Amino acid sequence: MPTRVALALAAAAATSVLPYTAARAQQARAVDPRILPQSFRDRLARGEVTRVSRGAVDTVRAVPADTPPRVALRPGEVLVARTGDRATAAADTVFRLPYTYVGLDRAGSTAMVYRPFYVPQGPLRYSAEQDAFSGTFLLGLQDTAAGPRAEELGTPVRVRFGFGDVDSIAPDSVILRQTNAQLEPVRVFASTVMDSVRVLVVPASDPRGVSIWLPVQPALAFDQAPSRVQGLGVEAATLVVGVRGTRLRDSLPVSLSVSRGSLESNRLMLTEGGAR
Repeated sequence: MPTRVALALAAAAATSVLPYTAARAQQARAVDPRILPQSFRDRLARGEVTRVSRGAVDTVRAVPADTPPRVALRPGEVLVARTGDRATAAADTVFRLPYTYVGLDRAGSTAMVYRPFYVPQGPLRYSAEQDAFSGTFLLGLQDTAAGPRAEELGTPVRVRFGFGDVDSIAPDSVILRQTNAQLEPVRVFASTVMDSVRVLVVPASDPRGVSIWLPVQPALAFDQAPSRVQGLGVEAATLVVGVRGTRLRDSLPVSLSVSRGSLESNRLMLTEGGAR
């Protein structure tokens, strides 16, 4: 469990992760290595930590595993380690993205370790009017050491989204400025889905991004249903019932009813090819 500590002025040293100049040393702050999660330290030893600063992204040079890491930050800088290839469940409906951030608070005096997470707001649901599925997820940052307390970041986290399996995303990017409180809603729309949909989350530090999966609630729908049918027995219509959002593996019994008129059958067995 990472802890939060105030930062002391960093002294110039050959083993420091960030090189120093005289001007730089006046602002650079040293991060107590005890607050760094082991997964972050492992990536640091392998040279897999990215430094994001205003207008620049570069890689921090490797630090030997047997050398205590000397991490220094200036206001406007944040270090990011990608710690996996997929999101992991942190709770029943909370999923943590595989990134660990180390940055300063807004005052530039305290180190923070925080991680992005997302929360699906239920499954994507089908709309017959739009003939598409839509749903929302929330994106935020968690600083576990701060408990429920919200903290302003010295350097915001910028995230954009790739379409993946969806047709549109709104908004297509977000800026996270606060931990433990700011939750940005992101709405997705998809016309063709199968059990779940994939959305690509791309932080500024990692152009590859990581895929997240949102659940889908399957639905029944009429295929090519007529808008109206003449009454009094003048006209009959054939209705095709299909399923959206999943692939049937077994037959599915479907019951039908109408408010007016009559049906040839009010119970059907739905198969992969549909039912008439």
